[in-house]
Amino acid sequence: MGSLTPVQRFNNAKMPAPGITKTPVTGIGDDGFYMVSQLRVSLHVKKGNSVSEMMVSGFSRQQVEQVKTMEKMLAQDVAAKL
Repeated sequence: MGSLTPVQRFNNAKMPAPGITKTPVTGIGDDGFYMVSQLRVSLHVKKGNSVSEMMVSGFSRQQVEQVKTMEKMLAQDVAAKL
């Protein structure tokens, strides 16, 4: 993964990218955002110097909000243990 720290990679992932929607999420750790593309939904969370990513693929467009809810629940559990 090179010489970047997990927090630096998190910050890089937050930058805009063509074809990918990135939206902030609150209530988990210090910072977080959803990243939605045609292929997957992922939730990136930073708490202190730790970073986690929840990713789900293979869903229909109608399931995006359901996937986000599942990822947020998992991320809250992970963040509580950090």
